[in-house]
Amino acid sequence: MKKIFLFSVISAMFFWECSSEKHEETGNVFVNAQWIGGGDMDMPLYAQYLTVFRLSWEVSAEGRDCTWVKLGGGDERFLNKYRNPWHLQNDAEDVFVRVETDTKKGEVRFYRSGMQPGENGKTTQRILPAPALKEAGSHRLELAVAFGTTDVSVDGKKIGTVNLNPTRGKMDEALRSSGDFLTYPCLGNVTCSDGISGVELRHFRSPQNLIAKVEKPSDIQSGKSLFEDRSQLQLRTSFTNGKNVKQATLYISARGIYDAYINGKLVNENAYFCPGFTQYDLTHLYQTYDVTEELKEGENRMEVALGEGWWSGASTYSAHNWNYYGDRQSLLARLHIVYNNGNTQDVVTDPETWQCCSDGARLSASMFQGEVVDGRRPLFDENSDWHQAVAVPTEGTVVEGEDYNRVELIPQDDAPVHPIDTLAALSCTEVRPGVFVYDMGQNCAAVPLVVLKDQKPGTEIRLRFAEVLYPELRQFGALQGEILTDNYRAAISQDIYICGGGKEVFSPRQTMHGYRYIEITGIAEALPLEQVKSIALSSLDGITAHYECSDTLVNRLWENILWSARSNFVSIPTDCPQRNERMGWSGDISVFSHTATYLSDVENFLRRHLRSMRDTQTPEGMFADVSPMRREGFGGLLWGSAGITVAWECYRQWGNLDLLREHYDAMVHYMDYVAEKYVDKETGIIVQGRGWGGLGDWLSPEYDKNDHSLLWECYYIYDLDILSRVSALLGKNEAAAEYAALRDGRKAFFRETYLSAKDHRTIFSSFEKEKKAQPIDTQVSYILPLAMDICEGEELEALAAHLVRLVESNDYHLMVGFIGVPWIGEALSKIGRPDLIYRILTCTDYPSWLYSVTQGATSIWERLNAYVAGEGFPAGNGMNSFNHYSFGSVGSWLIEHSLGISRDTEKPGFKKFIIQPTPDPTGHITWARGHFDSREGRIESSWQRNPDGSVTYRFTIPQATKATVILPGREPQEYEAGKYEITQ
Repeated sequence: MKKIFLFSVISAMFFWECSSEKHEETGNVFVNAQWIGGGDMDMPLYAQYLTVFRLSWEVSAEGRDCTWVKLGGGDERFLNKYRNPWHLQNDAEDVFVRVETDTKKGEVRFYRSGMQPGENGKTTQRILPAPALKEAGSHRLELAVAFGTTDVSVDGKKIGTVNLNPTRGKMDEALRSSGDFLTYPCLGNVTCSDGISGVELRHFRSPQNLIAKVEKPSDIQSGKSLFEDRSQLQLRTSFTNGKNVKQATLYISARGIYDAYINGKLVNENAYFCPGFTQYDLTHLYQTYDVTEELKEGENRMEVALGEGWWSGASTYSAHNWNYYGDRQSLLARLHIVYNNGNTQDVVTDPETWQCCSDGARLSASMFQGEVVDGRRPLFDENSDWHQAVAVPTEGTVVEGEDYNRVELIPQDDAPVHPIDTLAALSCTEVRPGVFVYDMGQNCAAVPLVVLKDQKPGTEIRLRFAEVLYPELRQFGALQGEILTDNYRAAISQDIYICGGGKEVFSPRQTMHGYRYIEITGIAEALPLEQVKSIALSSLDGITAHYECSDTLVNRLWENILWSARSNFVSIPTDCPQRNERMGWSGDISVFSHTATYLSDVENFLRRHLRSMRDTQTPEGMFADVSPMRREGFGGLLWGSAGITVAWECYRQWGNLDLLREHYDAMVHYMDYVAEKYVDKETGIIVQGRGWGGLGDWLSPEYDKNDHSLLWECYYIYDLDILSRVSALLGKNEAAAEYAALRDGRKAFFRETYLSAKDHRTIFSSFEKEKKAQPIDTQVSYILPLAMDICEGEELEALAAHLVRLVESNDYHLMVGFIGVPWIGEALSKIGRPDLIYRILTCTDYPSWLYSVTQGATSIWERLNAYVAGEGFPAGNGMNSFNHYSFGSVGSWLIEHSLGISRDTEKPGFKKFIIQPTPDPTGHITWARGHFDSREGRIESSWQRNPDGSVTYRFTIPQATKATVILPGREPQEYEAGKYEITQ
């Protein structure tokens, strides 16, 4: 029987008199509130999206010799030929994995049906010996399934591993938990034969809590799945409000993400995925809302819909990270009401006064998998099975060994993820019968907004997403023109809406996709373009810089930089917004932070991310390769240096010494770690690791030609230089001198180790013994020491000449990767060769910045060769994002050098700054203009080459600021606020 919420009874529990001032003195805005949610049997379960799980059951050696369990039944991806790469179309009952246990022979047999061409479930895929099954009594068989890689155990002892995923070949043990491919099977429908009992479904990751259990499957109707899906958790309460409310403030957070409603109004309408992503065991955000206008006199209602967010569900590229922080969502909230007479009232999360349900209208909500909504029901359905909520402790619900006793709840002081634009579909193509693909015109992080009219109730509308379409090349066969989802890998990235009839609007709130194209199926005919839109999402609160010039391709490159920044500043700085990753890779933000500080006022955003870097810093001092998410990723010194470089870029842009003070000890700890752990005591060479343990100039066309230790050395020197400067700024003069001395010593070591005595070419160190003293001679090996002032005099001139030689001999192509790309313009400008960086900037064939633009890119690609015309995807799609910002790090050069708007190192914060524009010496770009909106006002700069060969410079200096203007052939001159025009 459905339980009806007794508003009048429960509302009486929320009244007590208190002083709001007293609450603030305690520093705890959640006084008396508890973390609440549902019990084990309230955890969400959507079998079609669950690809990581543990399934176990009891079998007996007595009675039947052979029993079976089927899983993956009715996998929807194989029921429509346009939802899988093989174009398979099956009936639901023909798609499954059957696991047979033979107690007479003592073996476990695996069969698969409907997941590969020609499969019918009759051919044995794998046989594992299991002699324990022949022993008398019952036995427990467990399948630990992770993206198809399945460990099989009998009575707690592993008997072998089986690969159930048809997209994988021979299983590579090193990648067994990786999700760099499409993932099959899902849990799907689970059925069994007689002789099976005690079927349990558990989470894969510790603490492996029970999701569902069926003791006697024989009681289940034949053909029906043993497990019923459960929706996302919902919570509700009610309270009675008095007259004359002066102020009502809602403080709220969640383990997971929340949408909060008061009297039916969405409180956080313009804030998605609250409370946001942090290292939850140490730092947890909360939001504050003024809800005075939402309250009414008398009976009021508060309802909250929870989603997985980053707390639980699919997370990172690894199957083993499912439920990274915890296996269930919970809510913490306090509504504080102040009346005109000074009295106060609190409504807090308390299991005694809140109810929950797990059979609501939002059937599933996963950041990677998508959202599923039943539009035939209201979001908070009175007819749902509402029952008493429970307190949700961290003990027993988070990964074993994690300590949440030190967590600090802090208010969010940067912008939440919010809508930044609404994009209407540009075109629609029926690529296959009933398969409609809408081109939204822009690759971005977004959610769809689809208007449906007069669809038959119960009609299932399915939306899938893609960055690109399969090109019309022979090797792609029947897939040509369809959406390409291979590069989404283990992220199913699909939304489903079940129509209720009439006019309906579907727009998910608890998932996000990275895409340009939306495929819609389930509709009889195409929806009008105006009924299909995308809501672009970002944490960036406005754009503060603009660049344009006479080359329209460069202008599109600038727009692509902006869109990749928007798409990857989503609660944290991520690597990509689409696939099963979306992680805070430190190397990416390290190289992009310089550009980011111009694009938007991201100081609070990056300051919070630096806190995550401190939260994930190891006890030994290493900054993590990924933050948040402790112990994830790889990269080494070039990635960990983000803990130094990002803080420095923030200071240079905004001049906030407090940011440096709070981060200083972590910086010192890191540099101590590098000196102790990375530097070889005998040779002095940095030997942090090889291969994946120590990345180099990631995704460079010359990646394998480099000596990684040279790049590490350059960054070590750069980090020491920064820390010396920071120490001096904070009045730590002794430390400043020590770091400066160490920096200078390492510079000398660099010159002795990595430069040939004969012609100062870069050479291999003993890090790669077989190549020692052989020439490296790559662009990045010269760019870093030049840009970072490691060499001087004759050596500097020689390095400059070698770099010029390589740029010209490579026909002005971009031969650097993530690490070199932010420095190449700096290096060439520093040696007085801006003509070369302009040539590289305007190169249009591969490898170059503009090659992707010529191929129709609307965001920055992860790889310079993500797509090659006539070839397809030469590096494959296992790691191939079309929306990464790292190669967009050239944005800072466009502002600081082409326009010439740059920071004064001695006076950060733009009270005083430099204007030093650099016209294109090649004459290809004939004009450029743009601005930067500093906190002091808008700074404008432009230059234009005139027919007579002269150049006109225009610049605007905002009120209460000064600028040092440096123009070619003229001495630096200080200018006051105003608008200026100079032709020379």
